[in-house]
Amino acid sequence: MNIDELINIAHEYYRSGNLHDAARMFEEVLEIQPQNTEALYYFGLICYTFGNYDLAIEHLKEVLQLNPNLADTYVTMGNALQKKGQLNEAMSYYKKALEINPDSAEVYQGLGDTFRDQQKPKEAIDCYRKVILIDPERVLVYNKLAILLKDVGKLHEAEDNLKKAIEKEQNCHVYYSNFLFLMNHNPQHDAQIIFHEHLLFAKKFAEPLSRSISPYNNKRSINRRLKIGYVSPDFKLHPVAYFIEPILIEHTREHFEVFCYSDVPSPDDTTKRIQSHTDKWRSIFGVSDEKVAELIREDEIDILVDLSGHASAIRILLFARKPAPVQVSWIGYLATTGLSTIDYRIVDRYTDPPEMTEKFYTEKLVRLPESFLCYLPHKNCPKVSGLPALETGHITFGSFNKIMKVSEEVISLWSKILMGIPNSPYRCRIKQSLRSQ
Repeated sequence: MNIDELINIAHEYYRSGNLHDAARMFEEVLEIQPQNTEALYYFGLICYTFGNYDLAIEHLKEVLQLNPNLADTYVTMGNALQKKGQLNEAMSYYKKALEINPDSAEVYQGLGDTFRDQQKPKEAIDCYRKVILIDPERVLVYNKLAILLKDVGKLHEAEDNLKKAIEKEQNCHVYYSNFLFLMNHNPQHDAQIIFHEHLLFAKKFAEPLSRSISPYNNKRSINRRLKIGYVSPDFKLHPVAYFIEPILIEHTREHFEVFCYSDVPSPDDTTKRIQSHTDKWRSIFGVSDEKVAELIREDEIDILVDLSGHASAIRILLFARKPAPVQVSWIGYLATTGLSTIDYRIVDRYTDPPEMTEKFYTEKLVRLPESFLCYLPHKNCPKVSGLPALETGHITFGSFNKIMKVSEEVISLWSKILMGIPNSPYRCRIKQSLRSQ
């Protein structure tokens, strides 16, 4: 077979999604013509798709040495570097791609991702908006834009973009879950509307999966330890870790065997520490829900706990398959999941005053006697000091929260509280601010 025939076959494999065979054919081309830019580029692109970013970069650099005018190659190089966290280098390749093709939606998407990872939301939002202007069918970008708009407190615009994403890709449960999460932060939605929307999600995405639930093989013995499994993408430096780690430490091991199903792409020191508190650790990143459900059944988990709900929606439909006989929602999500296959939700009398919120949950509420949270401070936290109010004579208020939670309604309520407290220095500041408007 000559070079042209090999390349044609490789492209056929590539178009059909048979990337392994496509890579093999492009490798054959490179054995005959090591400087064939087409084969180098596509082999690098396939390496990038498989997550082998170093090998992708190696081949793409060769392409650019042979031909420095290929915009697509600069973009793929930028994408690979961005995935590796080499953000400044990625930025330089995207800018070179723009010099060649200033109207490339793909370039602006890469730039947006890089600005996002550099914690520059304004620049990232501008880039994502340009992507949509150039190519309105890039559905994923509506979702990315919505997430950033949410983070900077533009909830209404974020919802609009998620609605567009859902409209364009109606079978994507992640977009819908992101929308549900966002609804909880938007004061225009009351609890009944939010609950109803969760039920619609369950009817569309979860109920079709729940119909295939099969009997369990768990051993029915009162003398064995119960197997409890926790599923989360947040077994890392993340707020959820501060609340779940003390639970794992204090589990009564003579009664429970503890499993963690970790969906963490890049484990860190917190991941390693949490892993040390478990009996069995399962990394499930990149594994399909169906395969994870099979693994949980094979582990014969008795109680499976979801720690993210719709807040990190990648695994919500794992629980629709009900791989364990008892399933629980806890910590990571502030509302019902809407799933009939999740039996319980752990709350307290503060989050859910008795006989007030039951109607907004599909789960049965289990109220812990005090707080539903158990917090483990960072090991380097300073010691707790004395109460400032004892020295100053007034109460000091503070809130550490994301801006999306600080709505106009919240600010108005805070203002009423502060204005009602005698001798509060904040009261004076608020009055002065009001007079100056």
